[in-house]
Amino acid sequence: MGQKILVKVVFNSSREGLESFGNNRYLLKLSYPEDEGAKAVIIAYISRQMGVPANKIAFIEQDVRKNWHFEVL
Repeated sequence: MGQKILVKVVFNSSREGLESFGNNRYLLKLSYPEDEGAKAVIIAYISRQMGVPANKIAFIEQDVRKNWHFEVL
């Protein structure tokens, strides 16, 4: 079982970045719009920032508050 992370994503942001708030919670700002390819973009960005291969990051769910849940294997 891997490490679970929660990511709040802000789409169409003027600046891109990943901020950590501890307890495996992150705020991700992307200049991309939210569409059907958003999951792949988020995984790729998290992969680059955390230094983990993209195939080791699994999408779990998106909750009612629009938080994205992932597991880093």
